[in-house]
Amino acid sequence: MIQTVHHVAFAVSDLAAGLSVYTDVLGLEAKIQEMEQYGVKLALINVGGVLVELIQPTRDDDVMGFTKFIAENGEGFHHIAYEVQDIEKTLGTLKQKGVNLIDEKPKQGADGMIAFADRASTGGILVEFVQRPTE
Repeated sequence: MIQTVHHVAFAVSDLAAGLSVYTDVLGLEAKIQEMEQYGVKLALINVGGVLVELIQPTRDDDVMGFTKFIAENGEGFHHIAYEVQDIEKTLGTLKQKGVNLIDEKPKQGADGMIAFADRASTGGILVEFVQRPTE
């Protein structure tokens, strides 16, 4: 079901400040995207084939709750994402095994189709599943 770790995501209140560590200090390159439909701006940083994702909410009512997360927990680790070959099949298998899903159906993410499982079903860690677009 899981092919690899796709990304590790961190919530930040200032994307430019968070990104400077990766670009200015570590010399890595970032791809920046604004996802207005979710109320976030993010940077994807490739580190040896695994992405580090920095996510900044751009409005207080962001769809994915990053504003609330930062207010309650501060900046830091938010979730881990696993790449899967068939996200629909993965969600079906998880549901059969009793995993509570935040997303019953996949939605468009920054690097393909995504869906989240409820942290209550995944040991307290928010887990995202990603199906990258076929080339």
